[in-house]
This record gives sequence, C-alpha cells and structure tokens, in this order.
Amino acid sequence: MSRPTETASGYAGRPTALLGEDPFDDRSLGGKGRSLAELVDARYPVPPTGVVTTAAYRVVAADPAVIRLTDSITAGGEHGAEQVDEVFLGAEVPPELEERIVELAGRVGGTGQLAVRSSATVEDLEGSSFAGQYRSLLDVEATDPAAVMRAVRLVWASLWHPAPVAYRRAFDIDESNVAMAVVMMQMIPATTAGVVFTTDPGGADEAARVEAVEGLGEQLVSGQRTPSAWVVPRNDAAGRAPASSRGTTQALGVRCPDTSCSPRPSTASTLAASSAPPGSVVNTTPAVVAGIICIMTTAIATLDSSMSKARR
Repeated sequence: MSRPTETASGYAGRPTALLGEDPFDDRSLGGKGRSLAELVDARYPVPPTGVVTTAAYRVVAADPAVIRLTDSITAGGEHGAEQVDEVFLGAEVPPELEERIVELAGRVGGTGQLAVRSSATVEDLEGSSFAGQYRSLLDVEATDPAAVMRAVRLVWASLWHPAPVAYRRAFDIDESNVAMAVVMMQMIPATTAGVVFTTDPGGADEAARVEAVEGLGEQLVSGQRTPSAWVVPRNDAAGRAPASSRGTTQALGVRCPDTSCSPRPSTASTLAASSAPPGSVVNTTPAVVAGIICIMTTAIATLDSSMSKARR
C-alpha cells in the first residue's frame, strides 16, 4: 500500500487506520504498528489489525488534566501508575474521535474479542527495546464500546507509568514529543504462541531465536512461563531458506536444553509472529512449528533486505 508521508496529505492526522485497507502515515503508527504494517504489506498471515494512531493520542494529550500530569512527570514529579490511569480515564475524548475508535474495533474484531496493545513512538529503538514496559489488554469485547474505550485509555496512560518513564531517563531518551498509538488485533484462540528474536540475544548475529509456550503469548512475554526455544539459521539477503530450516524441528537448529539460554526481555528487541497476542501457532506439532519458523525466517530476511535498501 502506498503510504503518504507529507502532513499536508491529511493522512498524518487520521485517528484510526485498518492495516491493509486504509491509507496512513508510517509516523503515526508507533513502533509495533509500523512493524505489523510491514508484515501486512508483505502479505504475511496477520490477523485483522487496526491502529488508533498517535494523532488520536495527541488530541487526548491536550486535555488540561493530562497536560498538568505530563508536565509534572517530565519536570521530575513522581506519580504512581494508578494516578496516571485515573487522569487518562477521566480525560475528554471528543465524541467523533470515540466514534472512530469504536468503529475500528468493530472492523477489526467483528463480534469477537480484541487484543489492545501499546505501540509507542519510543519503543524497539536501536539501543533499547521497552519490552514489557507498556500495557496490553487481552480479550476485550469488540462490541462493547465502554470496554474498548477503557482499554485504549489504559494503553495511552501506560506511556507515563513510572517504569517506562524511568527507562526513558536511564537511556536519555527525549520525552518532549513522545506519543502512544494503540494496536487492535483480532484475538486468536491459540493453543501455542511464540516470539521471534530476529537476532539471537545470546548468540551469533547469523541466527534468530524462536520461543514458544502453550496458550497465549502473554504468558511468555510477561515471564509467567518458561518457553521452549530454538536457535534458527537466518535466511540470506535473497530470501533463500537455509537447508537446515526444512524438515522437523530437530533439523531447524539448536533447541535450548534449559532456561540458562533464555534472553532478558528488557534488553532484546522482539518481533512478534503474526497473531494476537504475539506469535500464535495453531498447534504444537513439529511440522507446524517448522512451518512457522520457516515463515518467520523468510519474513526476517525480507524486512532486513527492505530496511537495507531504505538506508541506502
């Protein structure tokens, strides 16, 4: 999809976008939204996904109570997460903006449920990942406007929770223009879910790392479950899968024997596999795991190649 980048086009001010259908400005999607848009454009199997853009966040951030809060925080004031949530839950959302957000929820989730996820403008940066710092909410009823708006507000609020504020300061990240987009993804009734680290945090640059748990990926990224893990050879720049990525999981690479090779989520940049929440695989058979690893290693090569061209 063509993506205009000029603010004058009007797309930079769009409050919502359904990926794959609506025009949008890359800069308004936040980190996670931008990565998902790349996968949708490359025609990988991503569940229906929409983004409440940073333009919507900035409307709410102009509420006087929100301004007082964020000014205090950036000046060094301390505010607990519950206090921050309270301010955002009480902030004014114009009726027309709320209508657009609720409409997007219906377009994404239909009569089912949503994963409502953070997508900040400061996340997954070159030197810092922000993994686990912001909020995501699962099983939000797409047909319940009050539940949808509460979830979106709480994700907005998490931009200013103590943990990410401290993290930004520790890495000397400018807070003057931070914003939060919100990703809405159709929930997948996953029996297995996983995450791909495009570079193995504990190994060589030539390998990716795949981790998976039974059930939803939230159990993995929150640290509630110890995952099964595979270290997988990366594709070459032409997108050719290495011979070792064909066949059973035993041939895919090194399966980590214990938890000692488990990466630290706070220091590793992650790319979720195509589902909500991250990385749903439909079952646990070796053939399916092999298939999803093959898909994701191809996606890694495709994204690496496009990013390299963009830098040139």
